[in-house]
Amino acid sequence: MVAAIELEVEIEALRQEMYQLYKNDPSDPQLVTVSQILDQLLNKLMLQS
Repeated sequence: MVAAIELEVEIEALRQEMYQLYKNDPSDPQLVTVSQILDQLLNKLMLQS
């Protein structure tokens, strides 16, 4: 259970980072990287459920 909570915290931090990147520059290529990492973490969370 602790791992899922830590994963949720990490996911939320990445969402915030992605939002800030988009807000600063919607064409920032780093957005794709952050989005891909976020997708991986979301998939991992789904597999734990």
